[in-house]
Parts: sequence; C-alpha cells; structure tokens
Amino acid sequence: MSSEVDILLATYNGQKYIEQQLNSIVGQSYSNWKLYIRDDGSIDDTLAIVKRYISNYPEKMYLVEDGLERLGPAKSFEQLCVHSDSKYIAFCDQDDVWLPFKLQLQIEKMIELEEVHKTNKPILVHTDLVVVDDRLNLVSESFWQYQHLAPGKMSTLRRQLVQNCVTGCTVLINRSLIELALPIPQKVIMHDWWLALVAVSEGVMCEVNVPTVKYRQHENNDTGAKHWGLRFIIKSIKRGRDLQIQSLLKTRTQAVMLLESNVLSDKNRKIVERYISMYSGNWFLRRIKMFRMGFFKYGLFRNIAMFLRI
Repeated sequence: MSSEVDILLATYNGQKYIEQQLNSIVGQSYSNWKLYIRDDGSIDDTLAIVKRYISNYPEKMYLVEDGLERLGPAKSFEQLCVHSDSKYIAFCDQDDVWLPFKLQLQIEKMIELEEVHKTNKPILVHTDLVVVDDRLNLVSESFWQYQHLAPGKMSTLRRQLVQNCVTGCTVLINRSLIELALPIPQKVIMHDWWLALVAVSEGVMCEVNVPTVKYRQHENNDTGAKHWGLRFIIKSIKRGRDLQIQSLLKTRTQAVMLLESNVLSDKNRKIVERYISMYSGNWFLRRIKMFRMGFFKYGLFRNIAMFLRI
C-alpha cells in the first residue's frame, strides 16, 4: 500500500473554490501522493493561490509551466499526464471536494484488480459522487441515482461508445492505461470518456459504488449533474432534433478516433467499425444495426430518443 499516486489538477479561473479542493487533498488518509497542477491561463487569483499552497507543501505539490496557450480540459490533462511518471494517476477538478478516504479506497481496489489481472493490464477505477450545490449543501447522496445511471450495466464497449458512465474527477488509472491511451486525439468529447473507451475495450474498467467526491454544481460547470425526471426529459426534447443529432455524431467522430488509434484488438475493431457504419446506412438499416449490435444507452427514454435521432 506504499505506491505513489500522481494527482493531476487542471485549473482555470478557479479562485472561488480551489482552496477547499486543495485542503481536501492534503487531508487524504492515503498520504503517498504528489499533486501536479497546470493552469490554463487563469485571469483571476487561481495561480497565486496555487503558488501559495506549493510554497507550503514544496515536496507534495508542483506547478507544470509549459508555456502553451489555452488548451481546454482534455489537452490540459494530457499535458499533465506527460509530466507524470508514477505508477498510478488520479484526476482532479478544481471545484470539487474529495472525501478523506478517496485515494485509500481506490488504491485498495486498484491493487486488488492488479493481483487478478497483472500489473501490465490497463485498469481504470471510478466511483460514485455526492452531488452538492455551490455551498456544499447536499443535493443528492448519489450522482448515479440522480442521473439515473447504472455503470455496472454500462461498462461494455458497445454501451460506452454511445454513452459515457465515467466521471473524470473520480478516476484512478494505472501506468499501463495511460501509456496505451496517449496521445489523446483532438476530437474526443472528453478525456475521461476517451480513457474509459480504451480501458473498457483493451483493459479493465471497474466501478466502485461508493461516493468519494463532493461534486459541486454551480453556474460555471463545464459538465454537471442533471436531475433525471420529467422536467429533464421535457428539457431534452426541447433541445431540438439538430442538437441531439450533433451529440450522437460526436460519438461517431470519437469512435473514428478510437479506430485510428490502433489500440484495438481485431474483435473490438469490428465492433467500432459497425458503430461508425451505423450512421451511414438508410433509416431502416441504422436502426437494425442499433438493435442487432446492442448500441444502447441506459434507460428507456434515452434509447427512444436515440432510436428517433440516429
């Protein structure tokens, strides 16, 4: 249990919440970690706060200064991955709060999986989250329930191509996965979805049904928790046909990136090729492929929407 973990934190204009996140990392029960922070061009006091913490914890926290322009979340995390050399990597968002046992729980699960599958197997471990508001007041004790998700039923390549079930700020991966998944293609939807696709296709992806992060919801969230229910369904319908089609086509583009990455076995290449081809057939053929190959999202309404839009 002495393995070091590199925690990777990409920041951007995060002065309002970042101190609480940094304090929650310092307070982890698992202490063998190092934190690498890359700022993506903040114009507030984020960088000043980060530098103050680094001066207080010079052997634990490091600033990655690469001189690059704004990269966005996915490429910023990729740059952090390049600077990491640890056996394990955990991803971290600036506005959340980690529960004290987060790293301990995930490292224990990772080591357990490596004992079964060997250390050269690409492995991703992710967990549930507690949904909170901007002041950390409880919204839901389970993000998965809040969004009507069941990662245990979604952790197949066919499902993951269509819908991501992994939240990046809960992810712990091993060195084998990062070596296989890098570089992250420019057109992926998000880095966590890409890592999940690589893990579920050529390695192991394991969900832990325990919340380990207070997932803060506020007006500046890049992504966030949407409460599943009638209001959400109505809002989804009102988004319009074109937006829903664009969202599906982005998953197709991401699948093309996966196919071109040359990480897939022959069996999984065929699955991805069929998913890509599903969008080029006629109306009838697209839906036949959807059902025949099991390209489903989780939940009846999501699949009805997909059936209507592909």
